[in-house]
Amino acid sequence: MTAALLATATAACDNGEDAASTTVAVTTVPATVASVTTTTEVSTTAVATTAVATTAPAQSTAPSTVQVETTTPTTPQPDIEAVREAVIAAAIEAKEAFWAARQEPTPDALERLRAALDGEAESSQLVRVSEGIALGERTQPHPEVPSTYHVDIDSIVLNLADGTATLNSCEINSWIVVLDAADGSAPIVIDDLIYQYKASEDFALVDDSWVNVGGALLSAMVWDGTPCAD
Repeated sequence: MTAALLATATAACDNGEDAASTTVAVTTVPATVASVTTTTEVSTTAVATTAVATTAPAQSTAPSTVQVETTTPTTPQPDIEAVREAVIAAAIEAKEAFWAARQEPTPDALERLRAALDGEAESSQLVRVSEGIALGERTQPHPEVPSTYHVDIDSIVLNLADGTATLNSCEINSWIVVLDAADGSAPIVIDDLIYQYKASEDFALVDDSWVNVGGALLSAMVWDGTPCAD
């Protein structure tokens, strides 16, 4: 911080001469009359020099002008890598919550799914789960091929200004869709094919949490054994 003090000094000096009258007695002796002594008062004017005391001019201080450095408050920039990780975690949670609700649609599983979704994604996925419940369907894991979900990290696009993000994903869905038999016997297998889905997914920051809000299916095919790219 730099402070500049501006001072204005004013000097005033008074000089003067005073005349003072001094009476001096002078004795003169006339040349012609030796016996007469005359005393004449001669008034002489002497010039007196009067010393004038001068006072050093007082320093007058003008109102100071202070230059103050001001710093404009800046909004802390978010950690981009942390945001990316949060979006990836949100994508994984949304997928795992859907798998859990399809496998066993308990109230807790449905609530977990709702918390991971919003907007179009919430309505569409909850409808899918509800349809399965109405039909008596559920899923069970494949005995040999686990279901996997892969996020293409290089595809992530963040828009921090409006709190949105997009990414591409690849899913190997090996869940077997079954229907529980009414007589309590072994479940009836409805679909045991393994599928590969590629999708573009949208996310938004809602109440300080990233959630899946929709997206688009890019491709759907019966899996040919090729894993999603690492």
